Amino acid sequence: MDRLGSHSRAPRPVGPAAATILTAPTAGALVTFTFDAGDGTVCRGPWVGRTPAAGDSAVVIEDDAGTLWAVGTWPG
Repeated sequence: MDRLGSHSRAPRPVGPAAATILTAPTAGALVTFTFDAGDGTVCRGPWVGRTPAAGDSAVVIEDDAGTLWAVGTWPG
């Protein structure tokens, strides 16, 4: 789990959550996003599928190791 600016566990929705991609990742980098219904906390994690672009919408889930994954992205 990687949250920018904080190592504490920030509150967030349980289960799949809507998010907005903040920056497009470069090859091998993590994608940066914020939860749409969150407090503005900036998070980052790996993604699945096409490379997302800034402003894209996403569905984010957390795996059992605490890693946040953008499992679906589409143009925002």
